[in-house]
Amino acid sequence: MKRSILLSAATMLLLASCGNNISETESNMDDNSISFKRIEAAKAYTLENSAADYDTDSDLTVACRVNVLMPENIFGQDLSQLKDAIEISAFGNDSNRILENFFHSAAAEFGYAPVAINLNKEQSDSLSKYAVRLSDYDGCTSIDGDVTTLNNAILSYAITSTSYSPRAAHGMYSTTYINYDIRNGKVITLDDLFTQDGLNALPEIIANKAKYMSPIIGRTNIEALPSDGNFYVSDSGDIVFAYGPYEVASYAQGIIRIPLAPYLLSEYLTETGKSVLL
Repeated sequence: MKRSILLSAATMLLLASCGNNISETESNMDDNSISFKRIEAAKAYTLENSAADYDTDSDLTVACRVNVLMPENIFGQDLSQLKDAIEISAFGNDSNRILENFFHSAAAEFGYAPVAINLNKEQSDSLSKYAVRLSDYDGCTSIDGDVTTLNNAILSYAITSTSYSPRAAHGMYSTTYINYDIRNGKVITLDDLFTQDGLNALPEIIANKAKYMSPIIGRTNIEALPSDGNFYVSDSGDIVFAYGPYEVASYAQGIIRIPLAPYLLSEYLTETGKSVLL
């Protein structure tokens, strides 16, 4: 189902200045189809006047890339809410989310004025697919968006943001999940799936499951729901609560994912939760 479609003229204009490579495959769009488009784009920058601070012969360079699978059609539904959720999670709340502006802002977060490096198409294509080595640049920032789960009830979508600052001990990353109720055509949150009693009970239930999983995931300190109610539904139908690095465990333990079978939580589910999860 993860197939690209021909981009609209407006989208092509929005991305035209970004050195992007967009797969283009036509598919029929009707009320019985699901289709996606893949957006691949990249830019590289020199960080002006950074050489002196880092005692290098030349200013440092950073790479910025986006590789996002964007839903185009799900059974003829209005996808504006889903697309907005993906764009906000991936690119922030700025109302002007043109990729050129996003790349420039991302590069500026390293603390220096970014000066664009002219890349030819081959270099841009290679960078957008991350077929380049990290050592080719002193730092990087990237956004990846892809489908985690897709069934007749729900689409779970993951957006992973990765950043490596020049000379840092390690990079930072996070994964945010967006969940879309296909039957009702809306983005859903934990508040939609669980009663208030359920939301209150979940932290202890998740913590107990994490203790059981500790031989595999290591020690954790879970006292609350994940930040921003971060969860997704797995291929097996479990609801998976996802905690970011440092949130409940050490950085080395990575993202802590705690799966729970929905039938074990049935007493806490709303009617929407039952329709989506059971």
